[in-house]
Amino acid sequence: MEDRQAIPYLSLRPAEEDKEDAKQAKEVVAAMQTMLDRPELLDVTFVCTASKEVRANRALLAGRSEYFSKMLYGDMKEGSMDRIPLPEVQADSLQTVISYLHGCPLRWKPDTCWEGVLDTYMLAEQYQVNSLCERVLLWVSRLGYASELGELLNAAIPRQADDILKIALTVMNDVLVVDSTTFRGWSKESIVYCLDNARFHPNVTETLVAEAVLSAVSDTTLFVDKEKTKTVPEQPDSPAAEEPMDSVAPAAGSEKETGAKDSETAAKKVLPSGEDVRVPAVEEVSPAEESIHHYVESRETSEKDDGTDEDCDAAEREVVLSRKDVQDIFKGHINLPLIESSFLQERIEPLRILRLEALLAAYRVQGICFSRGMPPSSFFTMPWRSMCHKPPFAPVETRKGGIRNAYNKVLFPSLWSVRNEKCESLEEVPQRVVRSDTKYDGLTMMKLPLRSGKHIWRVRVLTKFRRCYVGVVSSATKGLADLPTMDDPWMLSSEHATWVTAPWELCPTFLASSKLERFDESGAAVVVILDMKKRALTFANDLESYLRHSGEYPQAYLKLPCDGPLYPALFIEGPGCADIEWIESSPREQFVRPI
Repeated sequence: MEDRQAIPYLSLRPAEEDKEDAKQAKEVVAAMQTMLDRPELLDVTFVCTASKEVRANRALLAGRSEYFSKMLYGDMKEGSMDRIPLPEVQADSLQTVISYLHGCPLRWKPDTCWEGVLDTYMLAEQYQVNSLCERVLLWVSRLGYASELGELLNAAIPRQADDILKIALTVMNDVLVVDSTTFRGWSKESIVYCLDNARFHPNVTETLVAEAVLSAVSDTTLFVDKEKTKTVPEQPDSPAAEEPMDSVAPAAGSEKETGAKDSETAAKKVLPSGEDVRVPAVEEVSPAEESIHHYVESRETSEKDDGTDEDCDAAEREVVLSRKDVQDIFKGHINLPLIESSFLQERIEPLRILRLEALLAAYRVQGICFSRGMPPSSFFTMPWRSMCHKPPFAPVETRKGGIRNAYNKVLFPSLWSVRNEKCESLEEVPQRVVRSDTKYDGLTMMKLPLRSGKHIWRVRVLTKFRRCYVGVVSSATKGLADLPTMDDPWMLSSEHATWVTAPWELCPTFLASSKLERFDESGAAVVVILDMKKRALTFANDLESYLRHSGEYPQAYLKLPCDGPLYPALFIEGPGCADIEWIESSPREQFVRPI
């Protein structure tokens, strides 16, 4: 008799099982999708805004969403209703959720807009359709072009879609290319969110940010009366709250009493030597004249479409900033002293969006910084918005209309992470590292993670050290810690000694071919060039010798790691003093979405 226990159980090969399972799943999804076309199977109706109806299969909704399960089969009153009113819900957005729960795929179409997508996302989040939410978040993570990020923020910020904004911020930090046209089509709230939260690529200066904000205006000439040649100072808003402790009240009536001559004299006193600035005169304005200055052309249509694409139609209307929008951004979210003086004079002053006191305060800060030894070129190109901490000059005014005390103190967050108390960086001169101890060595890392692009800076020895190493270090520290831990160094000393982690070593021909001089005396300087694309680090006597070198300039260290950021760094032996001067950073590479 045959031993039945010896016969293996019947089964298909794994690949065949998977194929049949996939076939079955496809048939089930197809059957679910057809339900929407079979009215006899749609046993619940949702009545949305404007009495528009969305029908669905009750059991299918409950099976795919815990929220609908409790609504339709739990103790809620909707469980006994065939028609459920949802007067605040847009029918299009609900239909997308219902279709998704019935197995229809979610696709981005030519007429899709973020207004509708965000409404759908908020409903999916409320109805606990997590897979639909994840799909939308995946879309957000694939963004990169400035125009589409602006459209997303324009829709997400009013809806307080925090998860969406969190991913959008990561995208802006990683791939957004900021240029003079970036903010076109962005709302005021979107621009403010970006300025207050994003960490820009090191090539983005405050001047470039100011230019990008102005590009979001259709025509800045609408801000002013072309026939006038004098500035109308903006009066401060009425106080909404108590003045903060870190504020200084303005001199009462100073703008009216001083007049144009004294204003010009004050400006010359605070500006760096040799710079002359045109200071607009001050005059009284009538309500009629004031209305001219507040005029801005509106491009929004007054008629609203009653069709199903109302949200997308509204989103497609061009967003144009008003004079008040631009004024609020410049007063509250831009560091005025970090804008180049010529740009302030030629582009900002004629718009009359800032009070005379605010402009004078900005020029005063610039003059003080230059008098402390920071070169103007480095001051304006320093990647302030790429640092761990941003400068303290925004907003410019207190709630009572005074100029904030930061414009009197003129202190900056340190550019350096100092790991030894005997080595310090001063708030008055943030570019400077001072070492007073003779016994211990000290490493200082710039609070500037460099992840891509080409960057050039100069280290200038003001007071001779026993030895000073310059270069970059990596760090295993995550986030934006004030004191990131050093991992691997790639550095060269003032006497051409190397400090580098094995297996890296200084290219054997570098010193001879570059003709690099020692920088071991007071007043000496060395230029550092980091190219993250080439994964190379090198050094030069000055910028001219680097740029005019015959052929490709020799590299000191090659094949640097590219799996994490590198930080400009100094390692100092003995007492001394040195400054870092930022020369330039290349723009971020243009975003290109893979097809």
